[in-house]
Amino acid sequence: MSKSKDKVINEMRKIETCKSEHINLPSLLALASALNHLQTIENPNLFRDFIQIICRPVNFSLSYEQLTDVCHYNKKAIRLHCKHYAKIFLREYEKLKSTPLPLLIARLIEYKLTMLLNINIPALRNLKLESIPPLISASRGN
Repeated sequence: MSKSKDKVINEMRKIETCKSEHINLPSLLALASALNHLQTIENPNLFRDFIQIICRPVNFSLSYEQLTDVCHYNKKAIRLHCKHYAKIFLREYEKLKSTPLPLLIARLIEYKLTMLLNINIPALRNLKLESIPPLISASRGN
């Protein structure tokens, strides 16, 4: 699935493998926000599968057929879930890309301190709080 035809899923996975100095802040926050949404509002199984499909680089090379063993859903259900995840991510990204920088930083700190999100999103977990000033500088340059 690393060669997924879904550009949004590929973008979401790219966020996971990006070095902290190259992270697009609204994208990272949209990913965390999507996972937070699944955890608090949606089915807990979708939350778990999102982590397996989007947040675990070890699973990126698995096909939909191989993901059935990891997610315990059939191939068609996994495809539908991926479309759902992409939709949530895009919705969150649209909200966040026009959010003022101070609020993005506040959200970043909130998600960084939310243990379940911080543990399950490697890009968030690997981001150190001292990386915030360079993120601010990079965001101002865009």
